[in-house]
Order: sequence, then C-alpha cells, then structure tokens
Amino acid sequence: MVGDEGAEEDGVEGLAFLDRLLASDANFSNHSKGRTQKAMDVGAGVGRVTKTILLKRYGQVRLVEGDAALSKRSRTYLGKKRCANGRCTFTCAMLQNLQNLPPDEESYDVVW
Repeated sequence: MVGDEGAEEDGVEGLAFLDRLLASDANFSNHSKGRTQKAMDVGAGVGRVTKTILLKRYGQVRLVEGDAALSKRSRTYLGKKRCANGRCTFTCAMLQNLQNLPPDEESYDVVW
C-alpha cells in the first residue's frame, strides 16, 4: 500500500524526535493532564505518521488531508481496530481552509 516504504524506520526516528521534544519542555507533558491527549496530523496522506508515531503517544488523532482519495485510503490503512472508540477522526480539507473547520471542544497537544 502507498505509504509503507520506509515506514518502520521513519516511525522509529519520528518517535525519538517526538519523545525528545516532549522531554525538553514541561509544557508539552503537563498541558493535557486530566484529559485524553490529542494530536492533529495535517497533510496526513494515508495515515503513515498517525499509524507509526501519533497513535503510539496520543489517545486521539485528527487526520486532515486535502485529497479525498487519500483521506478515504487512510481509513483502510489504519483499520477499524486501530481507530476504534473515536481514536481517529478524518477531515478532508485543504490546509488554507483549516480555519473554517468547526472548532473542537479542546485544543491539540501537538500538530504534526
């Protein structure tokens, strides 16, 4: 499937980067105490970053992709089990239109 080439290596490096970032600033790790941590994957494609990095560190991920076909493929790529119980939400929108999306009740802990 599109997005699998190099995913494992990129995931390891991405997790290491994110962990260094979280460890370097107490605001990142303390910001969401008492609630589910949320991430947004902008330009998500098929969801490779969500699968290999974000779902390993965050309870909920919103995938934003401008291409409807890729957004649809991300649902298949991630699978129902991985995205069960509202762990993943999918939004088809162009980056310049993100400001027009209905706001979430909570902010995001990280935008990738």
